[in-house]
Parts: sequence; structure tokens; C-alpha cells
Amino acid sequence: MRSKNQQHSGAVGNGPGSGPLSGLVTGAAFGIRPGEGALAWGFFLEFLILTTVHFAAKSVRQATYIDALGADNLPYVYLALAVISFPVMVLYSRLAARFRVSSLILAGTLLHLLGLVVF
Repeated sequence: MRSKNQQHSGAVGNGPGSGPLSGLVTGAAFGIRPGEGALAWGFFLEFLILTTVHFAAKSVRQATYIDALGADNLPYVYLALAVISFPVMVLYSRLAARFRVSSLILAGTLLHLLGLVVF
């Protein structure tokens, strides 16, 4: 327990490593508890990979479809994508019920990376 002098003077927590950016380094700014750092970095890297693949593939996909099908047919491509996405989501939900979610996340990330490399 802190004494009255420490409570009022703010002496506790003002040492080295307690500056305004120390919370970012320790994860306190994001609510990361001790032992969760590796998991948090894993999720960050996964998000980085997925968004990189998404934006790279989106640009290539739109350019390819516009060249091949013309801009007039692009709404049909979006409609087909929506129709195809539903069975894929149903399949994923069934797989999620049977397998560990971490395995599915890893498999999905590897598929996205493979898609980026192939296309």
C-alpha cells in the first residue's frame, strides 16, 4: 500500500520506462495482458497479411475483369461473388464446428497467401 506522500506526490510510476509511450510497448494501451503478447502479434500479422492480400487482389481482380468482360458486366461479377460467397460461408461454419478455429485461421491465411503468389 502506498503512503500518503506517495499518493499525493505521484512518485510511484514515474521512474524509467513509465513515460507516455510505455503503455504502447507493454500492451497496456490495447488491454494486452502478460502472456498474451505472442497471440496479439500473431493476430496483428494475420490481419496485415489478409488486408495486404485483399487490396492487392482487389486491384488485380478489377483490372482483369474490366479488361476481359468490360465495365458493363462488372455488376454481374459482384452478383456472382455474392452468390458464391454464401455456400463458402456455410462450409466454413460447418468446418468451424468440427475443427479448432486456430487451425482454420491458419489454413485460411495460407490459402490467401497462395492466392497472392499464384495471381
